Amino acid sequence: MGQYVSAHGDVISHVNISSVRVADGGLYQCTAHNTAGQAHHSARLNVYGPPTIRHVGQLTAVAGQTLSVTCPVGGYPIDKITWQKDGLQLPATHHQRVHANGTLTIAAITRAGDEGSYSCTALDKQGRSDHQTLHIQVMAITAAASGVLISQHSEISSTLSIDRTSGEHSGNYTCTASNGARTTSSSAALTINIPPTWVVEPSDADVSLGASLEIPCSASGFPTPSVTWRKQTHSGNWRDITSESTRIPQVHQGTKSTQTKSFAGASSAVEPLSLSERFPAPNVMQVWQQKTTVKALTRVGLQRESSAGQDSSGSSLIIAKAAKEDNGRYLCAANNAEGPGLSKLVTVTVLEPPWFPVRGREVTAQVRGTAVLECSVRGDAPLAVQWRRDGQVLPLIGSKYSVEQEHGEETTKLKLILNDALASDGGAYECQASNLHGSNSLVYSLVVRDVPSAPSDVKVSEKGARFIALEWSASAERASVPESSDINFIVFYATVEGSYKEIKVPTNFARITGLDPATRYLLRVAAENSVGRSDATEVLMATTLEEPPTGPPRNVKVVDVSKRSVALRWEAPLANSTNGVIRGYILGYRKNSFSHRGDS
Repeated sequence: MGQYVSAHGDVISHVNISSVRVADGGLYQCTAHNTAGQAHHSARLNVYGPPTIRHVGQLTAVAGQTLSVTCPVGGYPIDKITWQKDGLQLPATHHQRVHANGTLTIAAITRAGDEGSYSCTALDKQGRSDHQTLHIQVMAITAAASGVLISQHSEISSTLSIDRTSGEHSGNYTCTASNGARTTSSSAALTINIPPTWVVEPSDADVSLGASLEIPCSASGFPTPSVTWRKQTHSGNWRDITSESTRIPQVHQGTKSTQTKSFAGASSAVEPLSLSERFPAPNVMQVWQQKTTVKALTRVGLQRESSAGQDSSGSSLIIAKAAKEDNGRYLCAANNAEGPGLSKLVTVTVLEPPWFPVRGREVTAQVRGTAVLECSVRGDAPLAVQWRRDGQVLPLIGSKYSVEQEHGEETTKLKLILNDALASDGGAYECQASNLHGSNSLVYSLVVRDVPSAPSDVKVSEKGARFIALEWSASAERASVPESSDINFIVFYATVEGSYKEIKVPTNFARITGLDPATRYLLRVAAENSVGRSDATEVLMATTLEEPPTGPPRNVKVVDVSKRSVALRWEAPLANSTNGVIRGYILGYRKNSFSHRGDS
């Protein structure tokens, strides 16, 4: 780099770069100044190659002013430049702006909202990228209000003093001196170490089984305190809550569905859960961070967060879908090597309202039999369990109901026993449980089944010489809940002198085949289910149609012969071959090779 004055009085400055590297690419600025002011000129040098960002380190800004930060990227061509603050894509507020050339502008910068770590990332179209992180410190000094006193000893001597230091006095201080010739300045960093103090002190909390609980814990100090959580084991030792590999869905700040107040005053985020669907219970602990987006939480873990400009750090212990094993004592500790540090022991109590590990179901019993309904309930003692029907507590005095109760280590069982059950006893039965934390109920359905009623309206719908078709009306099954799909029908048939035969059909129609013509039959129908068979209907008589005889006359004989006639005699065909009533015979005769017919 060099400069010279031309014959016309112009100052010529130049920059020479030998052995150009990708990192040499970027925006270059030339500044010219004199006693009247200064001027700038910028130009960009593009060096072909992958994105390369130079290290920046730390920048200092003055609160209330506008800060512009250029991402010092080399490489060409560059497709896109993005900015992030604490992992959050910018712009995130209305006073932040990311320009197309990769410059980040923050208007009216504040220490509370804008101080922190910023990351600049450059990408090219081949997917190659580079990033660098810089820290922006925002300086805000108020003299008298903050205890800062500036004493002017002479025109060339000044002293800055602070009576009582506090965390807000940390920062960079710059002393500036100027005269008619030039201006110069000198800066010094002041760091004040502060022991941790509570910002949010954790407290004891209760949570219902299956709900979610959040216990916040945060502290401030300098250096920024490290906040950790530990849980006491059954042996009395303490186990660190650290990140594990099991992942749960993404959680963002402000997305909790409902905010309630826990029993002990801590903020509790409750996610409704059907307790009957909760078994087996998930055991998931999460961390909910203030002012940050938690991209991936772990089953048991903490994600720490430092609030820009406040030198504070905090994390919240989240127990999602709490289980009984989440009961116990938890310790939140904040340390920064200044002083003894802070710690607070809190007790988490998981309250177990009544819930049912087994869903309600349908119980089937037979008429005059015994029905047993068993209800299993879990929950904190004292646990009251009872059976109800139509709003009345069972058993009723002098009734056929009785109850038996069993107390297990975790489950209480209450059996409802019904003797000599009738169809009218069927219906809904409610198992109701309650304790100090709430109440719950589960409905069981009792079906008392009897043999079906006998069919009605039996009639012949069609008949022939060899078949009879019947149809009838099916009466409803005598049960608390009809189940006609289980019903079959039995058709009985017999001749007047014979014994009954039967066929089974699933519908209210039957076709009886293989019958004898012109025969009277006795017909009856009964209904049948898994319990038993109904009474048969009254006897219905039906006669099959006739058909031509299948047997010839027997013992045909000539009994008399004259010149003009012949007398014949015969016997009727066998009874089983007449197929009806014989109404006459046909006699045929033949003379001299031709026949003559006539009726007898």
